[in-house]
Amino acid sequence: MNVDRATLDFLNSFSTDEKQEGQRLHKEGAVTQIFGNHLLIQGRVEDADWACRTRIQLQGNEWFGEADDKSDSGRAALYATMLEKVARKGELPEAPNEVGEKSLTEVIEDKLGRGLTGEEDEYLGKMERRFRRFELEREIFDSDLVRLNPRWPVESFEPLILWPSPPRDIVEFWNYIAHAFEKANYPVPSFLEVITDREWTRERMASWEKRREESEWRYQVEVFEKRPVDDAVETVEFRLRISTREARLMVRTGENGAFERVADEEHFSRLEERYANGGLRMSAGSEILWSKFIHAAAKEESTDGGLSLDRLDNCRLLNRLFHQRELEGLIVNLDEHPFRLSREPLRWVCRPDSVDASDDYEMQLVTASGEEISHTLRLLPGDEALYMSDEWVFTGPEHWARGETLIDPRVVIPSSVIESESGVAFLFRLGAKLPAPLEKKIREESLRIIFNLGISSGATAASSEHMLMKISAVNSDESREEVLGREGWEVVKQPKGDAEHIFRYDRGLQRRAGRLIAPMQPTFDGNLGCYRARVTKNFPEKYAEWLDSLPEEIEIIADADLATLQADPVEAQVSFEVVDQEIDWFDLKVVVKVEGMDLTQDEIRALVQARGQFVRMERGGWLRLKMNLSEDQQEAVSRIGLDPFDLSGEVHRLHALQLAEPAAKEVFDANAWERISTRARSLKLQVRPDVPAGLNVNLRPYQIEGFHFLAYLTTNRFGGILADDMGLG
Repeated sequence: MNVDRATLDFLNSFSTDEKQEGQRLHKEGAVTQIFGNHLLIQGRVEDADWACRTRIQLQGNEWFGEADDKSDSGRAALYATMLEKVARKGELPEAPNEVGEKSLTEVIEDKLGRGLTGEEDEYLGKMERRFRRFELEREIFDSDLVRLNPRWPVESFEPLILWPSPPRDIVEFWNYIAHAFEKANYPVPSFLEVITDREWTRERMASWEKRREESEWRYQVEVFEKRPVDDAVETVEFRLRISTREARLMVRTGENGAFERVADEEHFSRLEERYANGGLRMSAGSEILWSKFIHAAAKEESTDGGLSLDRLDNCRLLNRLFHQRELEGLIVNLDEHPFRLSREPLRWVCRPDSVDASDDYEMQLVTASGEEISHTLRLLPGDEALYMSDEWVFTGPEHWARGETLIDPRVVIPSSVIESESGVAFLFRLGAKLPAPLEKKIREESLRIIFNLGISSGATAASSEHMLMKISAVNSDESREEVLGREGWEVVKQPKGDAEHIFRYDRGLQRRAGRLIAPMQPTFDGNLGCYRARVTKNFPEKYAEWLDSLPEEIEIIADADLATLQADPVEAQVSFEVVDQEIDWFDLKVVVKVEGMDLTQDEIRALVQARGQFVRMERGGWLRLKMNLSEDQQEAVSRIGLDPFDLSGEVHRLHALQLAEPAAKEVFDANAWERISTRARSLKLQVRPDVPAGLNVNLRPYQIEGFHFLAYLTTNRFGGILADDMGLG
């Protein structure tokens, strides 16, 4: 036995008994599978009902072996595997795809009686790679099967169990996969039918699947028997009790029981669990209240049935709950009485300070009847703000303090703040009643909103163009000007102070300016001090649509370039010139003329190709073209087969009868139309002379038709070719 040193050392590392057993296994052909290369060898050894997988790897100059069976039998299997490698002189298959002494390809070709096609060989290669992967890793996944059938769903990254015991060779491997495809109603390649034994696979799988089913059912029955019996379904009703600092969930079980406080985590968790399992029955109102509460509790990580009212989100939740009609009577105060909702809103009254003798002003919250609110209220913010007392819930104005929910009904504000432009705007926004002396000082003035727009090619370092947008608001005499910046409106010019008057500006439209420019997707440029929007290919259409959407009150000042987008289209005259004529055929070319503008042919061609859309002109601005053709003329030209938008310069050859379309007369010059009409009128389509009397033969019907055709050609001076089979020779 001529072997290398590493192999010899490996074989000599076994005991005498292991060597003898390994020699027996090898001699009896127990090494049923071996594959690998000069660095890694894998094999399978089978003896009667015993089987063992082996793995031998070269590390440095030494072979190291590992077997599934850790006993002496496993050691003997390693010895037998190395003997098989030596017997084959190191020539091992790279993949475990042999069936006996033949490769899988040879087996299939022998059974088919032909060679494999390219597509079949490619599929077989995919399957062999999947089997080699299985032999190496002892696992198979959805991602393997989807490569053999693209319809196989990839539902998991866990290994699949497709067989009762691992396949011993690639044929068994394929049969188990074919069985899986068959169960899922996926087809298998027809050329593999010769190695597909469905009956064998079904028998193996049927007994195994039955054992698995029995095992699963036994487990389910045992688990079900040991599981505690579910609690009976119970009827509950929920309330929300509001105190000074919290909203506390209250629950009543049964129909006649009393409401009890959900006061600890255990009670709250039990309710959550029972609700999740469908064990609670409740009214629609209780369902809404409970669902909203557990959602808010999860956000706050509250597990004891209470929500803190110092948290703004919880106050917003109460606002929504009070507006829910189905919850009427389910939100109660500490006396367990439902809150009463007032239809009359609260309002602020601004007046001189009535407590301290100062020049300051006090803001007092009062009811609709003028009664002063004397105690602290809880603000429930929302689009319609609510103010909650111990027993009542009022609607009211929005509040200036964001984040605060406890509201004092009386606040003192310095007179220097109130008696100012911003102070007056503040009072009007709150809808507060003003003291008479202050009201006399106020002068109402409107602001014009101006969008000053222009195109610039140097707004950024890039070469792209931008539309610059300066958004400003000015009063009637333009003594006051405000400009929209990144943080909002900034006053850039204002009139000199007037101690006798305080101006109030109507800012309704001004507050909408940010939303109105949003469709153009502008960004604020701090260097330019204005907004800019990029000019893209579809800018003209986007700009026109945006302008149409703006309120009429907004004044637009556009530069010359942008003004062209609002101009009427340029009208073009279309005509067809006859450049050549051969008997009945006319060579035509499309000509477009634009009057009143000095446009080059390249510019005209670009406008025509845009087919009515805007074109950016090098001279600046945009233009669009309108063909001066009526609908009838366009239809007539289309019937002729001409395209008025074709300025390629190519000549179109058309017959006189094609061009004789009355509606197309106006697109030809007079001389050309006369030539076309004259030639069309001279053509005779129905030429059917009698057969000459001197012809002493009886012509058959098809010969008479051929005679008429020759007469037609002659009458219209057409050329023609006489075919031998026309019978006119």
